[in-house]
Order: sequence, then C-alpha cells, then structure tokens
Amino acid sequence: HPCYNPDKVNVFTLDITKTEVPITQYLPVSSVDLITLIFVLSAISPDKMSHALNNIKQVLKPGGSVLFRDYGLYDQAMLRFKAGHKIDDQFYRRQDGTRAYYLQ
Repeated sequence: HPCYNPDKVNVFTLDITKTEVPITQYLPVSSVDLITLIFVLSAISPDKMSHALNNIKQVLKPGGSVLFRDYGLYDQAMLRFKAGHKIDDQFYRRQDGTRAYYLQ
C-alpha cells in the first residue's frame, strides 16, 4: 500500500507462545506504545500463558497500553458448550478443533 511506512508500523507474524524465536528478534525491548489482543489470550493454552505475557511485557514501553477483548468466565459462548468439550477448568475444545480458555 502506498501509505505504508515501515518507520511507523512493523508488520510480522509471530507465535508469542513459542520460545524458539524471541519477540525481540522483531521488536526492540520497550519499544511498543500500544498492543492490541483481540481474542488472542483465550486461544493460548494455560501452560503457555505466562511466556506469552512475558513476551508482551518485554516489548511494551513503560506507560504503554495493552488493549484486549476476549472471552470471560461464564461468557455466553462458554455456557453453550455441550458435554464432552471441557479439557480443563475454564478450557474448552470447540467443534472445529480450536481451543478456548475463559479468563477469570
């Protein structure tokens, strides 16, 4: 796009739960003003959540913001699950095989 300015926007794909490739390979430490996470946290396995949040923390500037929208505990989407879809407390498998963790 002609308006794209790589000095202002850094576009890349990264699995923030993986330990093999550090997020700092793409972004300098404490360099991001705003991080948006739209239905990201609920898609992360609870055992990988800590690493994902540490990745976010590494690149967020002091005073920076994280905006997120996600599922919450007892969300209508959670209450609609039928028997047999529960993996663990607050953690479910959807019919398409993807997983959802409901935040408390």
